[in-house]
Amino acid sequence: MIKRLTDQVCQQTKKQSLNVKVSRERFAEVEAVLGDQVTVKIDPNLNDTQAELESKSLIVRIDLQQQLDVLLNSFSHDEQPNEMASVGARL
Repeated sequence: MIKRLTDQVCQQTKKQSLNVKVSRERFAEVEAVLGDQVTVKIDPNLNDTQAELESKSLIVRIDLQQQLDVLLNSFSHDEQPNEMASVGARL
């Protein structure tokens, strides 16, 4: 997910300076995949399912576990159909 988003942001920002912050556990993996496109940094406040993509005008926070939980909850009969859309709007 972070790779797709980074690719799209790179295209839109015309190679503006971009940083991706990840947990220490994910640093090597993300650096190997994205290191030629962005600066990858360790953020000790992020867990291994979280990342932040930032430029001068943009900060995107991604929590894959939260996205998975929302997706799974959307299949539950107890959830309202619009909850997924409202969560997406907050991201």
